[in-house]
Amino acid sequence: MKNTSLYIFIFLVAITGCKKFVEIDPPQDRLVTEKVFSEDATAISAMGGLYTSMMSEPLPYNLALYCGLYSDELDYKVTNVAGLAVYKNALNAKDALTNVIWEKGYNIIYQANGIIEGLGKSEKVTSQVKKQLLGEALFIRAFWYFYLCNLYGDIPLVLTTDYTINGASVRIAVADVYRQIIADLIKSEELLSPKYVSGNAITETVDRVRPNLFVASALLARVYLYTGQWGLAEERVSAIVNSSSIYSLEKIDDVFKKATKEAIWQLQMPTGNSGAALRENTYEQKFILTSIPTAGNSGSDISNSLLKVFSGNDLRKLNWIKSITVGTGTYYFPFKYKSRVVSTTIEEVSIVFRLAEMFIIRAEARAQQGKISEAIEDIDRIRSRAGIDLLKDINPGISKVAMIDTISVERRRELFCEWGHRWFDIKRTKVVDVIMKQIESIKGTVWSSKWTVWPLPLNDIINNNKLTQNEGYN
Repeated sequence: MKNTSLYIFIFLVAITGCKKFVEIDPPQDRLVTEKVFSEDATAISAMGGLYTSMMSEPLPYNLALYCGLYSDELDYKVTNVAGLAVYKNALNAKDALTNVIWEKGYNIIYQANGIIEGLGKSEKVTSQVKKQLLGEALFIRAFWYFYLCNLYGDIPLVLTTDYTINGASVRIAVADVYRQIIADLIKSEELLSPKYVSGNAITETVDRVRPNLFVASALLARVYLYTGQWGLAEERVSAIVNSSSIYSLEKIDDVFKKATKEAIWQLQMPTGNSGAALRENTYEQKFILTSIPTAGNSGSDISNSLLKVFSGNDLRKLNWIKSITVGTGTYYFPFKYKSRVVSTTIEEVSIVFRLAEMFIIRAEARAQQGKISEAIEDIDRIRSRAGIDLLKDINPGISKVAMIDTISVERRRELFCEWGHRWFDIKRTKVVDVIMKQIESIKGTVWSSKWTVWPLPLNDIINNNKLTQNEGYN
């Protein structure tokens, strides 16, 4: 495969060379793309480049940190101006820390579009590999559109690499974005193997870093929940739960280990500079405090609001939250990921979807349909693992409204500081204004409903005069 590495490099530079999707230049040589998708190995490497791009910046940590600070999960303890702007809900369109998520999200979507187009035109990539890679690319595109529309509201829906179209993109309604997400995920389910495959996109592996059928189903279940399609959400979760030979709830201290059977999809850190084997286990280890919060670490600690939702004997509080006392101050921090070691041995990887979330999704979907006893059964799986009283014992006759509230509390306890869940949850359940008003005095700000969506980066507004800014931002 002479020149394979060179062709892949040129292809990836062509589709990732610019951070902002409205500024991407036309391809310098369309023959390069044809070459990349002329055989299995180069097509697989192009997809691998997309995953490397996803983890080239600490996106799992950034999403958890920024959404945690922006909502009521985390407090900010330092005077860093950019960090305070996130915490105080005072984002600036010009240089907000959150801009990186928009820029990286669209960059990854552009890469996915390039792979979808390249595979669609290719007659050389074998059928099995093409199906797997196309399913992965459609899933990745849907994944990032899910995050972008939940963070920014109405957004451009870019489905091509044609710079003349992308450079003049307009924002479309969230509902229309969701329709595309669902279409991509349904197609992805049809294409992806139910098995986890290795680097060659064919051979089965124990690693859960390449999306399979159930990864697409997990995101689809979440999307159906967010869009109020309760029966479909329940259906997708049941397909995952029923695959018990693949997935099962783990003991509380094994949930976030690399070999966990609870993981549905994981992301692995890239190797170090110059291909060095040394690497950190996860970006999320940045939450671990070894001193007071400073600009050199997360600068944050867990809010009293979050701490108070746990009972004293809740194993999640005992195992997933730790504290450090310095002088007269005690600081609590997320401790789901425990390894801070830089080594060749990987004990933990970032989990994007896990089985516990699926049980919580199904519990809510069932409760919304009036299936209270079934919802209790699902939520009690989570409560049992956490070592707290079961609903079937303490409140078997719980009402629908109370059940939905109880599920909301369990979501908060179980999924704290993971991928922005709390921020998304208080928005989708329409309690965001109530929650944010309650913490105005703590944050030292006055909440405005306009801030439920983040500002689009100013440079993109300047470069595309058809792109409008969210209300409330300059």
